[in-house]
Order: sequence, then C-alpha cells, then structure tokens
Amino acid sequence: MEVRQLRYALLVAEELHFGRAAERAFITQSALSQQIARLERSLGTRLFDRGSTGVRLTAAGERFVERAAVVLTGLHDLQADLKAIADGYTGLLRIGLFGAAAAELTPLIMGAYREALPSVAVEFHELSMTSQAEALTSGTVDVALLHPLFDDDALDCTPLIDEPRCAAVPAQHELAAAPSVSVCDLADEPFVTARSGTPGRWRDFWTCGDLWGTPPRTRAQMSSVSEGLAAVAHLGVVDTVPSSSTRYYRHPGVAFVPLSDASYSTVAVARRRGDPSPAVTSFVELAVSLARQHHAVVPGAVIPPAWPARS
Repeated sequence: MEVRQLRYALLVAEELHFGRAAERAFITQSALSQQIARLERSLGTRLFDRGSTGVRLTAAGERFVERAAVVLTGLHDLQADLKAIADGYTGLLRIGLFGAAAAELTPLIMGAYREALPSVAVEFHELSMTSQAEALTSGTVDVALLHPLFDDDALDCTPLIDEPRCAAVPAQHELAAAPSVSVCDLADEPFVTARSGTPGRWRDFWTCGDLWGTPPRTRAQMSSVSEGLAAVAHLGVVDTVPSSSTRYYRHPGVAFVPLSDASYSTVAVARRRGDPSPAVTSFVELAVSLARQHHAVVPGAVIPPAWPARS
C-alpha cells in the first residue's frame, strides 16, 4: 500500500468515475486503474464495483475511504511539522534496511518522507546480520530499520512494531503442513544460525535459545535471510523468521509455519545517539508516528509494550 494509492482511491470515490479521477490526478485512466487494482489486491478485497451503470463504492470501499482520509490528513499535518523542523535542509540521508525492514509500513514511511523533505536525497543500504550496528556507528548509514537485538550505547533504537514469528522448515519436513507449531517442536531440530560476529542476543533469539536456556544444535551459518532460507531448503536445517518475511521472501524449498508460543519480533528505527541531523530526526519522528497510527497494515503486528495503547 502506497500513499499515492490512498490519494487515487479518494479521487475515484469523489468522482465515481475513473476518467475524471485520472484527470485530477494528472495520470492516464489506465495507470489509475492499475494502481487501484494493485491496492485492491494488497488489501484482499474490492473497493469499487465497476459496471455498465457506473462506479460505486463497496461496503469495504466506504470503510477504506473513511480511514484513508484520516490517514492522509494526519500525513499532511505531520509533513508540515517536519518541514518546519528541517526548513531549508538539503543533503543525503543513507537508510539501512535489514530483511523486510518495517514490512508494509516501509512504503508508507518512505513515501511520506520523500514528500515531506523532497530536497533530501535518499540512499538505501542492505544490512547484514553482522553489520547492522557497525553500519550505524561507522557512519555508513545515518538511520536504519532493523531488529534491535544488540547492545550498543552509541545507538538509540525506538521500537515501531512487534510481530509474530514463523518457523522456516524444509518443504518436505513433517512439520511443513502443520497449521502451527510450538517452540518445543523445534527443540531437536538443527538450526541455521548467524555467522560469528553477530551479537549473541541475535543468535539466541532467532534460534529460541533465549527460551530454552541452552544453545540449539547448529548445522549451518548465514549472514542474510536469503542465505538462511537456502540452508533450510538444501541442508535440512530450520530457522525462525518474522511473519513479514513469509510475504517478502519466497523459496520453493521452504515452508513457513506459524509459531504459536514464540516471543514476538521487534522492528525498530535506529540512529546514532546525539546525531543532530534534522533529516535523521525527521525520519525517526515520521516512522514512529506512522507506526503508532497504522501498525495494523502489518498483519498480526501489535504496538510494542513500551507504548501506551491508543484509544
């Protein structure tokens, strides 16, 4: 889901005509139709009924348009605030991303940031399991979306969302067809684990060693999600992953099975402590605000316990 798709849906709802809505959006009718179709696929439901008598909103569409209007109003107000903070700022913001980053929140964050600060150039860097904290402390990246499973006094990490985990097992494994599994079901399985140099907390969390109290058997090592899935598919090992990884990473040799009792995985936005950059401050504030308001766009995600529930 992208910010522009919300705007397009509102235009179609106002006009109830794709041609007129496309003119107001300054795009072709076919391009508008494609964007609305992509939005409907991502939501898993139709927003508009298109027939010989014209276009009308479905029940889901009416609800969506109501919520989308609130989202866009909030974005407009937030962007105005950020522009005031970073007035006149130009430069380069280097953003580090690990894995699926902030999942479905990521395009909302990036789109809103680009609109709020168009004068700031953005550059993306893929982070590995061993390089996440170092990329920030060394200045390779200015801000990052990652899992804060490390201790570094030089960094500030602000939680955005908590999401459930899944077990990644070989496609032919006896657990592959199970509706869900328990952590105990993985106790005797060999794991793929992060390479040497990765913080111990990271290795313990994803192998569930923090729950068992003892390290599991390991048969392979990895530096990235893709390497881990290759090991699961071809070496007969298992792993645990955030549920968002099941949507962003696909492998024909891997089955993803929901974990019923594993602790949730946290996604955070991280920066160097004391960094005065207004571009970094604006990014962090926007990411936190969007996560608090719209964490539900990430299936199964919840507000981290450190945040009070919003009424």
